Amino acid sequence: MKLELHNLARIGDEAELASAISAGLKLNERNKARRTPIWIAARHANVSCIQILLNAGADCSITDGNGRTCLFAAAAAPSSDSIRLICKILSPNDPDPYGKRPLHIAARHGLLQNVCALIECGADHLIKDKYGSLPLDEARRGWNSVKGHGKEDDRIRYQDVITVLSSGLPID
Repeated sequence: MKLELHNLARIGDEAELASAISAGLKLNERNKARRTPIWIAARHANVSCIQILLNAGADCSITDGNGRTCLFAAAAAPSSDSIRLICKILSPNDPDPYGKRPLHIAARHGLLQNVCALIECGADHLIKDKYGSLPLDEARRGWNSVKGHGKEDDRIRYQDVITVLSSGLPID
């Protein structure tokens, strides 16, 4: 199966993933969206699969069809552990073609743990994208999208992200 590694990375089947890698499947093969297995594992917060792929030599700097690395995928997923692992290799300040950084993505999704992990890994919360937006602006957009009709938990989540980005310091 051509995209077997992608599927195994998505579902988090570590044993089968390791077996498929041993069988010689291509680590950096891209799917139709130009995403690699490590990008898929990061988007689905499969930290163990990310580690297996990295240990096997997967290239986490390969970008998808939108010019984003797997660190951007991890920033949009509910796993700060994925971010910490990938930040050992990639800079959290590397931009996509639009000047956005992973911190912009985590802020837009209201993912406090990811925002904190990225800042701890050295992400600069004062870098603007090419449209002039800070990660704080992205968090405010997210908050505006839920403030009138979203769940209370969503509103609190975005408020916490806004607080962190306003100060630049993770909440302990």
